Amino acid sequence: MTAPAPAAAPAHVASTRPGAVTAAAVTTIVAATISGGLTLVTAVFAAVIGRAVLQFFDDTGSLVAWFLGVAVTVLALSSVAVVASVGLLRRRRWAWWALLALTPVTVVAGAVAGRFLLPLGVAAAATAVFVLLLLPSTRGWLAASSA
Repeated sequence: MTAPAPAAAPAHVASTRPGAVTAAAVTTIVAATISGGLTLVTAVFAAVIGRAVLQFFDDTGSLVAWFLGVAVTVLALSSVAVVASVGLLRRRRWAWWALLALTPVTVVAGAVAGRFLLPLGVAAAATAVFVLLLLPSTRGWLAASSA
């Protein structure tokens, strides 16, 4: 006599999104939106009062270029993070890789700008997202997908 084959896992187990995936996506969307929004508000504020402040600096061209470079970079990375989070919720493997690559960049940027409170909070959120992305439940859920 042969032993009966083990029963296959129910189909709903592989299709149910783990809470870690939802938590990682929501945390990323909130942190990226706050970072991008505050960067945009700061850029608009700097544009409005910029002339009054810049008159006290000798090399205004490099200061403006540096500020615009940082602002555009933060806005671009925040946008990529939001798009990748939505992709993660839709079970796209590329989104998992994109978020996995973005989180260490965010942690380093938060540590560099650590004298401000917001970057440290965003760095902590990125660390949590990194851990959530590496949980077995998240990796198993993505492995069961065909995308």
